[in-house]
Amino acid sequence: MIKIGRINLYKKIKEKIPYGVKQSQNYKDAKKQERLSLEANRKLKESRGMLLEGKKNLFMCLRQNSDINWYRAGQILKHLEIHQRAKPEITSKMREKITDIANFLFFFFFFFLSFFSNYTYTYNS
Repeated sequence: MIKIGRINLYKKIKEKIPYGVKQSQNYKDAKKQERLSLEANRKLKESRGMLLEGKKNLFMCLRQNSDINWYRAGQILKHLEIHQRAKPEITSKMREKITDIANFLFFFFFFFLSFFSNYTYTYNS
């Protein structure tokens, strides 16, 4: 019984908001303003040098410098973490696959270029 009480003390209480309120323009504007103020606060801390977490810093740089939305920036960070933990081994089979893709793109590019322009390319092997 005591454990349940302790869990409830640590649990963050979120108030329930009715559907009609969530759909109102005032509520949406307030939420948008809250997000913008959090981002401005984070930028201010970052400019002062108080925010030194690498992950958050990279996340904010992705959002600010490349106009990537927050969801896609999170996916990129997750992808980088996966590759940092377990880098894929490059085997001879993988090298061949990469070479085949590069050759295909090379020939496709010059075919496409010669098709839409007067430029012709001859490949001598």
